[in-house]
Amino acid sequence: IANPAIELARHGGAPLFDHDPALAKLRGQFIDGLALPTFGTVLTLAEAVDKAKLPLAQPITWLLKWLHDLAGLRLAGHIRYHPDQKAVLADLAQRADLAQLMRCQQALLQLAPFGQHTLNTRLQLEALLMEYLKVFNPGRPG
Repeated sequence: IANPAIELARHGGAPLFDHDPALAKLRGQFIDGLALPTFGTVLTLAEAVDKAKLPLAQPITWLLKWLHDLAGLRLAGHIRYHPDQKAVLADLAQRADLAQLMRCQQALLQLAPFGQHTLNTRLQLEALLMEYLKVFNPGRPG
């Protein structure tokens, strides 16, 4: 593992996890995309996850951790999962609409039980990422 401290943080400090380099690379691309919330990014992220044939649970987990850090930084000045992304999270936290951030987390939590279901992953992920975009543009439709 190239940077074990960062990888450990991504797993919430739990020292035992199954490390898959390809999955870690995709997660990195996903996080980089979340750092630049645009419509084009949403479509690119959903396509990448779809091509990798991941269950919806995986990107839901990544997005939940990202939102946790975004809310944690905004409300308490604390980052748990992405300490290497502090500058990006700080910028996004200043721009984020808190009410919409909580609605986005709620939408993720409602869909989480279906993470292993055979739902159309790309379609569901695009809808979730549109909710994420609303966090930064609350007055605009997703």
